[in-house]
Amino acid sequence: MSNVNALLNRLKPTRTISGVVPIAIMVEPVACPFNCTYCPGGKKTNTPKSYLPDSPVVLRATPLNYDPYRQVVARIRQYEALHHPVSKVELIVMGGTVTSLPESYLTWFVGNAFKAINDYPLVGSGSIESPDIEYEHRRNEKARIRVVALELETRPDFARPRHIDLMLRLGFTRVEVGVQSIYDDVLRRVRRGHGVKEVIEATQYLKDAAYKVCYHIMPGLPAQRLIGTSRWLRPYSVTQASCPTA
Repeated sequence: MSNVNALLNRLKPTRTISGVVPIAIMVEPVACPFNCTYCPGGKKTNTPKSYLPDSPVVLRATPLNYDPYRQVVARIRQYEALHHPVSKVELIVMGGTVTSLPESYLTWFVGNAFKAINDYPLVGSGSIESPDIEYEHRRNEKARIRVVALELETRPDFARPRHIDLMLRLGFTRVEVGVQSIYDDVLRRVRRGHGVKEVIEATQYLKDAAYKVCYHIMPGLPAQRLIGTSRWLRPYSVTQASCPTA
């Protein structure tokens, strides 16, 4: 009966209906080396590039000073307060071009995120200076809460072999790639800083490394009207003829 009552009291039940709890955490704001015309955020607004101050994950991370340990602990507690069971977690590292950040910072960030999950519910006050990420990976194999997926977001030109080597070492399993458009003329118009060639190469590198890959696409970019709706939609159309049979 207690399980039935918990289910009835659970808010937003579809959030965890798969049995996996998504926990999004955000890296600290840093100066972005790129200048895409459509991109908000950055040091001026104290948000990571491409995020607005009122974004939900920003609102959660800002009061915690973007501390990964405290973000994870706070989010688990929020889920439990809403009667969601937390036993399997998809950890999502957000903040624009995550792989452009220093390797030492990413190692610290991911290591402390794992440590928070492993420590829970007997948690500390926040992140430590030098977490041992390999040790935390091993701890998580027998932890109360398991990380079953680890995800980040980045740009195609920051998904090169050296970035992928780091992602593998940190334990990432899925990559969200900011493709935005598959037309060079659109990418030039919005000052994206890379072309379709880099998108193709990044996809090949990531798939060769057995990564799950998700594309971010932005309809309605300033140059979209110049190429026409039919040309824009054609590459994303899926027909029965192009799908493999069961």
